[in-house]
Amino acid sequence: MQPDKSSEPALATLRHRPYEDVQALITGTLFVALGIVMFGHSGLLTGGTAGIAFLIHYATGWNFGLVFFLINLPFYGLAWRRMGRAFTLKTFAAVGLLSLFVNLLPKLVSFQSLSPAFSAVMGGLLTTRCPVRAGRGDAEPDPGHQPPGRPLHDALAVIICYQINSYPRI
Repeated sequence: MQPDKSSEPALATLRHRPYEDVQALITGTLFVALGIVMFGHSGLLTGGTAGIAFLIHYATGWNFGLVFFLINLPFYGLAWRRMGRAFTLKTFAAVGLLSLFVNLLPKLVSFQSLSPAFSAVMGGLLTTRCPVRAGRGDAEPDPGHQPPGRPLHDALAVIICYQINSYPRI
């Protein structure tokens, strides 16, 4: 049964004010940074560009935040061409803030005892956000509203979904 389309809010009312975008960007990147710090403290990995940054960090001892930021640089040109200026700038800001917060959080918070199993579950919850907006029973990527705090590998997932016209169901 399809929901009544007349009860859906107009797309224009779903737009965020600039201060709401900034607030969500900072909040989202702080949550993701906390999850990544938990992964790092427990020696765990994640996928995507963050996982590659972890592998390089673990193998070389290089700063995770810097490595993560540098790994994402080549993807901005693709994002700009496929998803537009607003999406790319918000993603750039999210990656930059995430890189900064991952370096800052260990100075503000420390874990005396942190179970790897708890880190895996809680870190996963803190770093997982769906890069889509809910629609009428299905979901489509929303190029104008990159979820705050999400690394660019999710941006690439959105771009790929657009290219093959295949959107994840939620």
